[in-house]
Order: sequence, then C-alpha cells, then structure tokens
Amino acid sequence: MERFAQTILDAQKIREESYDIEKAKEALNEDTLVDFEQFYQITLEDACDQAVSDAGYDKRANYPIYLLNKLAWNDAHDWAAEVLKKIKRMGNKKYCEYNC
Repeated sequence: MERFAQTILDAQKIREESYDIEKAKEALNEDTLVDFEQFYQITLEDACDQAVSDAGYDKRANYPIYLLNKLAWNDAHDWAAEVLKKIKRMGNKKYCEYNC
C-alpha cells in the first residue's frame, strides 16, 4: 500500500515539475485565451510511466495510477498522502490495512 500511494504522489510530482512556469507567465501577458496544458513538458501518462518504473512495478501498473490521477487528482493526492502519514505514524510495522 505504501509503495502504491507513493507512486501516485511521485507521478504527480513528475508531472508538476515539468511545468514551464516562465512560458505560462508570458502567455498570461497576451490578450488571448490560454490552454495551460501546453506548458507541461511531460504528459500525465509519461509521468505515470516514469513513476511506475521508478517504483519497480510492472509497466501494466501505469493504468490504475494514470486513471486515479487523470480522473481524481486531488482525491488521489489526499488519499495517498493520508496513507503515507498513517504508515509513518505506525512506526516499524511493515503493513497497513486498507483503512490505516
């Protein structure tokens, strides 16, 4: 559970760190509508691929990580962060029940 939760957060971090804030700021100064998606250098799917690979999962694990982040970014983030916080509070125990 810990590795799964961490992989969700890692994928989000990879994606967010690929955002080109300078280009986005420049676009705000223009008098047009801006699609901010264009300023990400890495797609969400590629970010999930990288996080899954870094975690040592089989590449097929990308799909559930991707879906959670695509469809429920904030909820997935909050759930994963809460799981990791509760595991940390557990100390040296190596397991965590679903509702830990």
